[in-house]
Amino acid sequence: MEVIKIKERLNYRIVLYKSQNFYQLRKFFVGPWGMKDIRFIQLPDGKFAVFSRPQGENGGKGKIGFLIVNSLEKLNKINLYDVPLLNQFFDTEWGGANDIHLLRNGKIGVLGHIAKRNLDSSLSYYPMAFSIDTKTADHSKIKILLKRANLPAGTSKNEMLKDVIFPGGLIRNKDGTAKLYLGVGDAEAYKIVIEDPFLEYEK
Repeated sequence: MEVIKIKERLNYRIVLYKSQNFYQLRKFFVGPWGMKDIRFIQLPDGKFAVFSRPQGENGGKGKIGFLIVNSLEKLNKINLYDVPLLNQFFDTEWGGANDIHLLRNGKIGVLGHIAKRNLDSSLSYYPMAFSIDTKTADHSKIKILLKRANLPAGTSKNEMLKDVIFPGGLIRNKDGTAKLYLGVGDAEAYKIVIEDPFLEYEK
């Protein structure tokens, strides 16, 4: 992520590089300013499924956008703030896609997060999962994977962030479980084993 200061305010954007090694990195994608959680995966037909996270006039506090592009070169020419949005969150909620998995039935399994602000101004973030059909864009309901109370007691950066669980990624195992990587309270990192959340989407 690239971060700069504009008129005393920080701004950021996603910048992606590719290479066979760390010494020949080549920039191939630059996201729009102010957008996090841009994720994509190549499909069997060579096209790419892309998830965006617009905020503001189109995305409110942050919603998940979804589209299919023929190539990554096309991605640089699309306004990711204008892509179709998935109808998943209430206006008081926000979220994004964190990790994308191609499922055996051709659908996509998405590991993401959903968040809200509580009455005391503290934040609650939850790891969640859903599936989406790449041909129709029909998607399942969000399934929350766990809450802070399901993890061992620990520390947080401050009291406002004690209920924040942010998923970093998921590795599926062959025995029906999955390793889930989490940031907790903006202060700790966890790796836990859970039931594979994508199995039910492959039925």
